[in-house]
Amino acid sequence: MAGSSTRWAYRVQSIPNSVRSTSAAKSFLRQLFSTNNISTDFAIRTLSPSLSSARHKTAIVTINAADPASPIKLFNPASATWKILLPQLGEDVVHQGSEIEDETPESVSIDDKFLGFTGLSTPKPEHHKQDIIIIHGLGNGHAYGSFKERGSEHMWLLDNLKKDCPSARILTYGYDSKLEESNSFQTLEDLTIAFVKSLQVVREQDSVSVNAALVSIVR
Repeated sequence: MAGSSTRWAYRVQSIPNSVRSTSAAKSFLRQLFSTNNISTDFAIRTLSPSLSSARHKTAIVTINAADPASPIKLFNPASATWKILLPQLGEDVVHQGSEIEDETPESVSIDDKFLGFTGLSTPKPEHHKQDIIIIHGLGNGHAYGSFKERGSEHMWLLDNLKKDCPSARILTYGYDSKLEESNSFQTLEDLTIAFVKSLQVVREQDSVSVNAALVSIVR
């Protein structure tokens, strides 16, 4: 991939819960990105309720950039996550009915690591019957990139699996899977404990009781 067709996936967390639609999220993020020197040539792949807070939403966006480093240059090199303070919302967002309300977090966070749980598809509560949890393998695995077709926007968990399983909430779980030149001292037991604790947080936020199907896919 090269040139202007290159697209890079980012997770945007702590979007105000009152941003209720993809169109409202598009306006919200366009204003946020434009005031922080981030390309506004982006697409929203998914907008889902936060898995850690009932007051927030999480979006996955793909940003078009000729230079693969350009969106990430603004990140703090010492941190895997970049936090952006929220400005006053513009009229192009506010005037979309009652989709934006007063209660908003102080900042949103952007990352490309996708560590922890990320929601890819969330059915309405009355249709939510199962959870499918996808975990990538060891050795430079990635919770989003490992399931994306190389050189394409196609991501089969988003573009295929959610159509085949409309009553399932589809979640990915990311962790530091790098083996070579890694400074991590985590054992498989440590990774398992971290996963279970993260899953407990997700369960505590659930408004309905569902069965979880754990699907481990090594990619």
